[in-house]
Amino acid sequence: MNNIKGHLVLIGVAVLGVALILVAILLPPGTVELPPEDGQAQAQGTSETESQGAAPTLTDPAEADTQGQAQPQPIQPTDEPAHVRLMRAAAAGDTQTIESLLAMGVAVDTAASRADVQSLPSPALEPGATALMLAARDGTPQAVATLLEAGADANARADSGLTPLMLAAARPESAATIALLGAGADPTMRTIDGRTALMLAARAGAHESCALLIEAGADPDASDAQGVTALMHAAGGQHLEAVIVLLGRGANIAAVDDLGRGALDRAGETGPVAEMLREAAGG
Repeated sequence: MNNIKGHLVLIGVAVLGVALILVAILLPPGTVELPPEDGQAQAQGTSETESQGAAPTLTDPAEADTQGQAQPQPIQPTDEPAHVRLMRAAAAGDTQTIESLLAMGVAVDTAASRADVQSLPSPALEPGATALMLAARDGTPQAVATLLEAGADANARADSGLTPLMLAAARPESAATIALLGAGADPTMRTIDGRTALMLAARAGAHESCALLIEAGADPDASDAQGVTALMHAAGGQHLEAVIVLLGRGANIAAVDDLGRGALDRAGETGPVAEMLREAAGG
């Protein structure tokens, strides 16, 4: 009996040895790792925690946050500054990109620097311009509304003194003007050469914006640095509807600029605008 037990033990040891040899042969190198020492494990755990809590950057795709929610992905191209991409999106009326960039933490009122102006051929920029200004000038009312809802300053000023309202007022449609006035844009602000949003609207023939601006408090008889009023600008551009709006809201037809020229002088001898102004002047 003892001999039988001895043989069985020897057989079991032999089988175990063969099994260990097979495991060593079949497993790829490095599959089995030694457990780290206490100090190594603690350091590894700290590193993982810090990486999970790190804030995503604008240049690298973000991993899911600690709550498992995916962060917004960077908008291409990623080699441009984030605020420049925001300005491009604003000028294009791309509300989806605007919202994505703002969600990633891009400051809504970041202004264009002189370096931006020199390096960016399109859209045309000037120092101090913001995304809201570009949306007001080139974009859509939806882009303007999106930026305003995100807290954009409706009274931001570029280095020239231009504001979002001035740029919006010079466009044929008035939706952006309405949105900006509703957000508190000041219609009495001036550029460095003294022009107001009303003057720019009149010069462009944007008669609907002319009416809206006067209703919001714009002075129809305010003059720029050369003494030119909104009515003179409208008359010089042969913008009959703008002239009608301005006259209907009390614009002074007798006002003259620093050179002594008035609206009638700018309107010329013939044409609907000249006839309208002569009639308003009493013949």
